[in-house]
Amino acid sequence: MRSPSAHRVAILFACAALGSQGQVAPLDQGPAATDLAVRRIGVPQRILYITAHPDDEDAALLTYLARGRAIRTALLTLSRGEGGANLAGSEMGSALGALRTEELLLAGKYYGVEQYFTRAVDFGFSKRLDETLEHWPKDLILRDAVQVVRLFKPDIIIGRFHGTARDGHGNHMAAGVIAREVWDAAADKNLYPDAGPAWSAKKLYRSVRPNETATLRIDTAVYDPLIGTTLRELAIEGYRQHRTQAMAGSSFLLRGGPVSSLELIANRLGPLSPETDILNGFDPKKQTLDYNPKEPWKLAMQLAGREDVPDDVINRLLGVRIEAVIEGERHSVAPGETLIAIVKTSYFAGPGKRDPVGMRLLLPPSWQAAEQSPGKFHIAVPPDASPTRHEPAVQSYLPFSPPLCMVEYRYRFQDRIFRATQPLQVQVIDKLYGPQRQNLTVRPAVSVTLTPRVGLIPKGKVQFPVHVELAAATRSEGTVSLKLPHGWTATPLKQPFQLGSAGDKQSISFILKIPKNATSGTIQAIAEANGHNFTEGYRVAGYRGLESHAIYEPAQTTLKIADVRVAPNLRIGYIAGAGDDLPASLMQLDIKTESLSPEMLATSDLAPYTAIIVGVRASAVRPDFKAHRDRLLKYVQNGGHLIVQYQTQEFDEAPYGPWPYRVKASAEEVSEEAATVAILEPGNPVFQTPNPISSADFEGWVEERGSKFLTEWDPRYTPLLESHDREQAPQKGGLIQTRYGKGYWTYAAYSFYRQLPAGVPGAYRLFANLLSLTASK
Repeated sequence: MRSPSAHRVAILFACAALGSQGQVAPLDQGPAATDLAVRRIGVPQRILYITAHPDDEDAALLTYLARGRAIRTALLTLSRGEGGANLAGSEMGSALGALRTEELLLAGKYYGVEQYFTRAVDFGFSKRLDETLEHWPKDLILRDAVQVVRLFKPDIIIGRFHGTARDGHGNHMAAGVIAREVWDAAADKNLYPDAGPAWSAKKLYRSVRPNETATLRIDTAVYDPLIGTTLRELAIEGYRQHRTQAMAGSSFLLRGGPVSSLELIANRLGPLSPETDILNGFDPKKQTLDYNPKEPWKLAMQLAGREDVPDDVINRLLGVRIEAVIEGERHSVAPGETLIAIVKTSYFAGPGKRDPVGMRLLLPPSWQAAEQSPGKFHIAVPPDASPTRHEPAVQSYLPFSPPLCMVEYRYRFQDRIFRATQPLQVQVIDKLYGPQRQNLTVRPAVSVTLTPRVGLIPKGKVQFPVHVELAAATRSEGTVSLKLPHGWTATPLKQPFQLGSAGDKQSISFILKIPKNATSGTIQAIAEANGHNFTEGYRVAGYRGLESHAIYEPAQTTLKIADVRVAPNLRIGYIAGAGDDLPASLMQLDIKTESLSPEMLATSDLAPYTAIIVGVRASAVRPDFKAHRDRLLKYVQNGGHLIVQYQTQEFDEAPYGPWPYRVKASAEEVSEEAATVAILEPGNPVFQTPNPISSADFEGWVEERGSKFLTEWDPRYTPLLESHDREQAPQKGGLIQTRYGKGYWTYAAYSFYRQLPAGVPGAYRLFANLLSLTASK
């Protein structure tokens, strides 16, 4: 019998294997799942595949290895893609990282792999390895990768990347370096002793392109009769789950064709003959299991008691299932609540009963549970229960924290006792799609969010509004106040709130009075309720089909005071794209911004708008932008100003501008946020009024200068700025403008959508000039 600590390790590894508990893919159940579990018992080898971001993976290769060959395969993704774009919503940063992690976990269910991560945080596109390693401390990331190798114990490691300029992205280069160095580091007992006992993998491969020299070329278009499709087709379906990256219908799915190519770069097996199979050099013997899919319980009895056979496999063969759900509808629980858990067990295979031996809840310390009747538990959540959050310093290798509460069920079959576990879940009933379940989590009784997160106050402004958003996980009432810098005051000083039940929200506003000589300040909101202070809030990141996660942030606002001027009486239209929210930033300058719906874009009079802003990637997500491009050009011709933020290659599919241009799939970007920027047309009004622009206005930018610069343009367009990364040719396609009729058409690929929410003064000043260009019309 396994020890309690062994059970705990098994649960942690199950978390990595299963990932999201939200919605179960059909492949997790039925004959295909049981067949794979049985075949995998007979294959002792393990493979670890290493990439940099979600969506870097060779999906077809992973699916071939994990399902086609039944090799236990794990995917180690160094980061969670926090710095990428989001075509599915407005989440950015850590919230986007949670979404992309869940998307990758869902994709992994199709591939059939386990998943691990490190503490690397995606900071955006990088062209250089040294820049990436400035953000990703190599010793820390290598240590995390070593821990995964020592826990998973792979026989084979495959690196997706090479660690050279060939990889095209600094993060990819870092992943290639880590894959190569973890091969040696994990085997060295003197390195990272806290990461577990040393482990020596036997073979190290890296992926190569079809035109490069390869040791192995693997056909992944293998038909699986139980699934009813080829493994490559199944992999493509999994890869489609990267919805925030718009992979559902992308031609990118077909990259590489049906053959995956690998190069062997190191091995500890001694001389190898020319390889024909990835397991060449290993003992070819496989276990022969007496498995009859019509009588799976017989194999269960053969495997009973084997340490190398997970409980889940036995339970599949015996047809045992557990359902464990908190009674009623809820997204989470709050400290101090009392709950009713309903646990149902069933079995679907074989003769004889599965007689219950015992059932218990595995709960956090100080939680109390009592079984009121068979399968019905009364749970008391302590008033001081901590909110559920991922603790990467403790469990850096896991996708998220392990399930908070588990059900353990023991049953007897043919005189043997077996064990099954299941996370305790909450559910919400969707009238269209049925129960939407996810693991039970604790959220604070009161969530406190202060907006704006970062604010810019024009110099000379003496008052500025801030807003506190309160949300309840349980009934709460109390007061909210602001902690202010010296000399600042708020009206009123304190306000009461009352939240009657879970899900209730209340918005409270304060007016700040700013001292004359203030330069910046940090504001903190504090809610006092039920004898506790609450100083942080959370956003829920998730969409239907994914497990949602609370992303916690301090209830703080950083306010910056800067000399930013705006022409009077501006009226701005905004065509929302994917993942930017400029209107919220423009509100801080008291600029009236109206979101243009498809109906408004089709029929409204556009003439009153001083300028119309096109959101990032609108050409990919707003078909009405394409359909009504002629109306927009007419608006420009009559004296308006159309400001188009960065677009992807879809922008080349129609003439959105008055003259020819090209973005192209290989569009350039300037990823170094401190790269020098040259003003090419200093006499242009964009750099003159109402804010004189100088090199100082390009200081303090965050993450990047910009992306998807135009690569070609008609000479009737005028480049206004030039910038470039180290070892990059000068890039002039980031801010390009033309007169058209009485108005202006501007392509603005500099990342205003990142800079304005970050409160970068110079970006505000330049963007205010763009908006003010036709203010006198």
